[in-house]
Amino acid sequence: MYICKKNVQIINSNFVKKIIAIGGIVLFIVLYSCNSAETAQANNAGLSNEDIASYLEYETEQSEVNEAEGQVIKITSAEFKELIYDYSQHPGVWVYKGTRPAVIDFYADWCRPCKILEPILDDLAKEFAGKVDFYKVDTQVEQELSYVFQVKSIPMVVFSPINGNPEATLGVLAKEEYRKRIQALILQ
Repeated sequence: MYICKKNVQIINSNFVKKIIAIGGIVLFIVLYSCNSAETAQANNAGLSNEDIASYLEYETEQSEVNEAEGQVIKITSAEFKELIYDYSQHPGVWVYKGTRPAVIDFYADWCRPCKILEPILDDLAKEFAGKVDFYKVDTQVEQELSYVFQVKSIPMVVFSPINGNPEATLGVLAKEEYRKRIQALILQ
């Protein structure tokens, strides 16, 4: 009986090895044929290897840029100065640096209403992706920025058009109210 079990184990072991080997060969053939098909298509289109490499690099950069669109991006005071408004160069005068309207959420991690507002702004960021930039600023960390904007109550949401002065709301509003304000920004 012991000999039988040993033979069965040897048979099963050899069978498994054959299956793995066949699977590896099939995987190699599939991968090689896909790569060959893409290369053939590129060569038929008259593209050089440099063109293909350049395109792949461009595609990677675009996917990284597009990942930021449709999201609320957490920024620091330094990033705020670079992307939105440099209050040290233009104190008291709003000089917007962005190329699209912006929605800026001043919040704190401990703030319960801020947590309620977060999914609303996340949804709106996806809805207005590519049309409006969405940012958030942690008032506990970025206290200088909180002082500049005189943030005394949170959440405070600032709506900045490309031209003109920003407007702010305090507390949590209905999603539809935020949507109306954002649409007004876009139409300006």
